[in-house]
Amino acid sequence: MKKLLIILLTLIAVASLAACGDNSGSNANTDESAATLTTSEFISVQPVMDKIKAENLLPEDYITLTTDDLIDYYGIESAWVVESSVIQNSSGYQDEIIIIHASNPSAVKSALEEHLEYQKNEMRDYSPEQFAILEKCKVETKGNYIALFISENAARMSEIFNETL
Repeated sequence: MKKLLIILLTLIAVASLAACGDNSGSNANTDESAATLTTSEFISVQPVMDKIKAENLLPEDYITLTTDDLIDYYGIESAWVVESSVIQNSSGYQDEIIIIHASNPSAVKSALEEHLEYQKNEMRDYSPEQFAILEKCKVETKGNYIALFISENAARMSEIFNETL
């Protein structure tokens, strides 16, 4: 029993020392999804949404989506997201405000571009006025920050996005 306890304690000590080891000799991973951020590099997306709300640019009735909801609505894996702030109009109009700090920006951008094209195709014949709004929208990128503003106020939201981040 004492030998088993000594072996167990030795394994725990070795594991804790290995966890504290220096990785400077290892190969750097260039995959965007493996990018890590230090606290000084992190800028929250929430101030962007707060400014959009402060200027009353949101639809009257909306729902807020969580990062876990993004897979169902946009095909965006939660592992690709550091932080998100997403609002959709709940009264049937097409307004969507999507701001994402991405750990995998190219995958998030691609998913949002596919979503925008899908919405355009759906609205082309169904609702010409919604289609006209969609035609003016585009996926915005600023570093690891990705946004899509589907709204009559998309131009102003885009300005806020670029000014704030």
